[in-house]
Amino acid sequence: SRACAAHAGALFAAAADGALAPRARCSLVVASGDLAARHPNAIEPWTACLYAPLSCSNPPEVRRDGLLVLSHLVLNDMVKVKGHAAALAARVVDPDPRTAALAALFFHELAARAHKGAHPVYNLVPDVLSSLAADASISQPNFQTIMRSLLAHVGKEKHGDGLVDKLLPRLSRGAPRAAARGAAFCLAQLALSEKGVRKVVDGLPLYRHWLGDADVAASVRAAAARGRRLAKASGGLKADLDAWEERVDAAVAELGEAAVAAEGGADAADAAPAADENAPAAPAASEDAS
Repeated sequence: SRACAAHAGALFAAAADGALAPRARCSLVVASGDLAARHPNAIEPWTACLYAPLSCSNPPEVRRDGLLVLSHLVLNDMVKVKGHAAALAARVVDPDPRTAALAALFFHELAARAHKGAHPVYNLVPDVLSSLAADASISQPNFQTIMRSLLAHVGKEKHGDGLVDKLLPRLSRGAPRAAARGAAFCLAQLALSEKGVRKVVDGLPLYRHWLGDADVAASVRAAAARGRRLAKASGGLKADLDAWEERVDAAVAELGEAAVAAEGGADAADAAPAADENAPAAPAASEDAS
């Protein structure tokens, strides 16, 4: 094991060497996986290096082999995925169709590992959301595709209700816009019970300030719209949803008008001619002027 740890750095460095031919790097990636499978404890400090082949800067075959190796290690509990789940999730939208299909299969298999209340994909959603929302290289359509794919495996209402508690705080006033849009989008994908819908309705003060953003407003409306199917069985919920929609409409109108006014003010300021420093000064008013 000591010898394994001593030589692991050289092996991972060679696998990351872009000057090597892709097939040579693929062989090194597979060798890294064999090493991790045989000596997982010794390789644990190098876990991040195992995920390096997934970077989109690598050739497709390197990403694909890296994903195959990690799928084997993670699904057999040899390597931890926590803290690195976003790297795996990003491959769901990989330009290489085979790699994207393998990533989707990985999360399908990971979801199948749910046992006695433990749900691996459910536990990874907040981590993936935080990482991808802050990644400028992930476009909004790709982000939505990834999160929709992951959340499709979170089908139980109790898990959806639990995620509401994790997502609403991400809509706080100081949150980055990308994070707020991401959290609101995820809310709209969840299967919710009446309890979960009420959390969205009662949480309006937490996200009201974001309703001036069209993307956030649309996602929040979609999340509560799912509660309409529950409203048929609960008259009280229908009345609460009606009142909530009125408050949302008022907030959207108010915040939208404020945004337009602010934008108009900025445009007017931009359009105003700048003062000419070379222009002659205005004559001073005569003291005798009446």
